[in-house]
Amino acid sequence: MLKRVDAVTCVAPHVSDYYRRRGVRARFIPNGLDFKELPSEAERLYEKQVIYAGRLSYEKGFDILLEAAKRVDPGIHLVVVGSGLRELEERAKRLSSLLPNFHYLGFREHAETLKLIAGSDALVLPSRSEGLSTAVLEAMALRVPVIAARIPGITSVFSEAHVVLVEPENPERLAEAINRTVKDPPLHLLDSAYRLVKERFDWDIIADQYLRLYEELLQGTSR
Repeated sequence: MLKRVDAVTCVAPHVSDYYRRRGVRARFIPNGLDFKELPSEAERLYEKQVIYAGRLSYEKGFDILLEAAKRVDPGIHLVVVGSGLRELEERAKRLSSLLPNFHYLGFREHAETLKLIAGSDALVLPSRSEGLSTAVLEAMALRVPVIAARIPGITSVFSEAHVVLVEPENPERLAEAINRTVKDPPLHLLDSAYRLVKERFDWDIIADQYLRLYEELLQGTSR
């Protein structure tokens, strides 16, 4: 089916490369970010706060975060925003009752989630697989450090100049990265990450890429 369409857009370079190798006319056009939606104020619930914002699923590595939480410094509070698999939601609720520094907030509206990201010392993304996380773009635009698993969905777009990369599927390394990032903030990453998002992932820029693709398709010049 994909080989019969005029073009397929993919939000990550490694995905478009995968399809092109299989004869699909794929184009990398990433997710975008509307800078006008970013909050002017932040919400900090704890003195030291790291946030996970997203689906509670295995591809997102949420089970890895649950194990890492047991190794995080007790003075660092992990705030979880999102919903997902009932099994993982129940595990998050149980851990909230056992660990004083683990807090499962459940689903929150997007505007409230953005304020919580803005008020955090870091955003953590322990995914096993990823396209292009909008939460990562939002954190970067809010100048919040990002801790992410070293997987193609991250490294095909971002480097160690933009995010703190950790070994995937390793709760010990993830906990170490969380502790280190909060105690010694990687301030040198913030400007480069912000510039990257502003220059490449603003929705105005993404919209132009879609318009150019449509024009190419109408003219019959798409590759």
